[in-house]
Amino acid sequence: MKTIKYEIQQQWNDEGQLVYESWCVDGKYHREDGPAYREWNSEGQLVYESWCVDGNLHREDGPAYREWNSEGQLISESWWVDGKQHRVGDPAIRRWNSKGQLLREEWWVDDSLHREDGPAYREWNSEGQLVYESWCVDGNWHREDGPAIIHTDKNGNIVYKEFWIEGEIIDDEEEKDIVPIIQKLRKITVGYDFDGDEITIQGVKYKLTRVE
Repeated sequence: MKTIKYEIQQQWNDEGQLVYESWCVDGKYHREDGPAYREWNSEGQLVYESWCVDGNLHREDGPAYREWNSEGQLISESWWVDGKQHRVGDPAIRRWNSKGQLLREEWWVDDSLHREDGPAYREWNSEGQLVYESWCVDGNWHREDGPAIIHTDKNGNIVYKEFWIEGEIIDDEEEKDIVPIIQKLRKITVGYDFDGDEITIQGVKYKLTRVE
């Protein structure tokens, strides 16, 4: 069994309070059973914590980075695996204000903004009002059933929106309706020839034509 030789550095203030601690191997932040870096304020309150392996932010069973304010309120956390922002099924990044109000959340998979069942990025103002959200798949803006980017005012009214499919903006109003349907059909039945089929959008019939 290989023995790991840690280089542990610690620093205390004039009152004897531990304010800094780091664990390194070969000059890189590294610890396999706990945070490799921690920092406290003058009152002994933990304010930063990072879990690292081989110099990369890494933790498989919780957030690899966390930050607290002077009152001990968690204000930021992010999930990393092998130096990549990554978490499946929940936000990989979240930030709160001093009152515990969620300000931002981001869904990341393999270092790309990614979520298939909702917005991958959302922001709220200090009053808890959602002001921005965007839908992304594999790092690209993408949404088939509505705008992929939405800005709202403090009253919840949409003030700006954009439609995107697979990283390409959709400007034409008719395309905004037709493209999502074609995308869904393509996923449902691979190899089926839709040439000549009719679809109805907002009461208007369209005939599909195959483009060679």
